[in-house]
Amino acid sequence: MINFSNISSSSSSVSLNLAPPSLYERVSSVYQRKIQKFVEILQENKWFKTSMVLGTLLSEPLSSIKAGFYYPLGQKKAFNFYNLNPKSIIKEQVDKRPILLIHGNYHNQSAWIDLAKRMNYLNPNSLGPIYTVNLPNGSITDKDYEIIHEKFLEIEAQYEKHGKNDVKIDLIGHSRGGVLAQTIVFWLYSKNSYQKIGKIINIGNVLNQKDINDRKEFDPDFVSYTYEITGEYDVLVRKSSLLSSDHQRKIPSGHLGLLYSDQVHQQIIDWLR
Repeated sequence: MINFSNISSSSSSVSLNLAPPSLYERVSSVYQRKIQKFVEILQENKWFKTSMVLGTLLSEPLSSIKAGFYYPLGQKKAFNFYNLNPKSIIKEQVDKRPILLIHGNYHNQSAWIDLAKRMNYLNPNSLGPIYTVNLPNGSITDKDYEIIHEKFLEIEAQYEKHGKNDVKIDLIGHSRGGVLAQTIVFWLYSKNSYQKIGKIINIGNVLNQKDINDRKEFDPDFVSYTYEITGEYDVLVRKSSLLSSDHQRKIPSGHLGLLYSDQVHQQIIDWLR
């Protein structure tokens, strides 16, 4: 807090009395640093899965409980909560881009329930239809891309029934899903296929400079439709976004909590508009 009584108009310097951090803030800061160090040690020893699971559980217990509660719902074949994965689209949706949500490692499509709820209730007429996929765990393989490509074909077929043959698809990916969102175009190109991508929103992961350079060689306009959201308290991904200020956002959240953050949800909606 600023103590205005200490400000003198005749003085060349200004004294500011800032309130010291509370006990909770000090303890929380120390706790987060300890977890971060623990995660770094695990990753240095190549225990990546262990670091991800323990780091998330220790730093975000409430988000972990929520994810665990939702997880069984994501195993349903008919995953259509809040109008997700429609079997067909209506005429009013034809001119709006479809949105594909891609979950992260050791998760499933239930990761997107809160986002879908907000998008459906607050903006039912301003955004296109929304779809999800269920992907395998572990390292990224061709199987991941094949599942995403199959979903692309399903979406395209729905639009083609209305005479729309050049649909672009917006991609939103969390963590590992963000990597897939960023690289699916290259995989399709290697298979002599191509899918027009609209916007890409990468949550809980960031492109490094080499990634950006490689993608610019493939598409000079790549960064114009790429966005990134990072968590201020993310113990798994500590790198900052290299994108321009209007294409990135840092949220006071951990890695998993980004999925359930109202600030993240609203930022996604604003960018998709």
